[in-house]
Amino acid sequence: MILENFNYITSGCEGDVYVDNAHKRVIKLLYEDFSQENFIYLLNIYRRCQYIHGVIKLVNDIKYKNIHRKHLLFDYIEGHSLAKICVKRSLSLFEALSVMSKIINVIVEVHQEDIVHGDIHAENVMLSNANITLIDFYAFRKQKTDDLVDICKLFYEIKWDVELIPKEVKALFPKRKDAILRRYTTTKDLQNKMRLLFRSFHV
Repeated sequence: MILENFNYITSGCEGDVYVDNAHKRVIKLLYEDFSQENFIYLLNIYRRCQYIHGVIKLVNDIKYKNIHRKHLLFDYIEGHSLAKICVKRSLSLFEALSVMSKIINVIVEVHQEDIVHGDIHAENVMLSNANITLIDFYAFRKQKTDDLVDICKLFYEIKWDVELIPKEVKALFPKRKDAILRRYTTTKDLQNKMRLLFRSFHV
């Protein structure tokens, strides 16, 4: 489908993503075979997260008459993905921990709403100045422990100098899924450990 005034960004397992330059909106065109059930599920997720700071905001202020596929419309976020930033430069340990802390805080709030992100990785974290925004919730993974495992693995995506990571920090973010789930039951547990680290360990 060709959309005038839209710039193609990427494609994923759910659909194609474009930017509407005229209105500063992001539109996700879901694939033709994307089920109505999963479409309603995603809509409800974003609606329930609208008051959580750090989650991309669903909007409904523009109607596109020429688009007949199921789609989601979002606010445009100024900034870059965490993945793109990490390609340009390696984050310091302090920067990495600060980003991780913000992500964990957002996911704790999301989980309190009984919602799962389902696809936490560096491409789905947007940074704008000192703020982070989580994008692209996934309709097919619905276990909170999936988010917990993804968060711990994300730390090693954004912190390149693994040999320089202090043992206290390595213990906070186990690499293996079984080790993560032995150490933590919920993201709230991880949040509490992170807070203790900041109090006791100077980075």
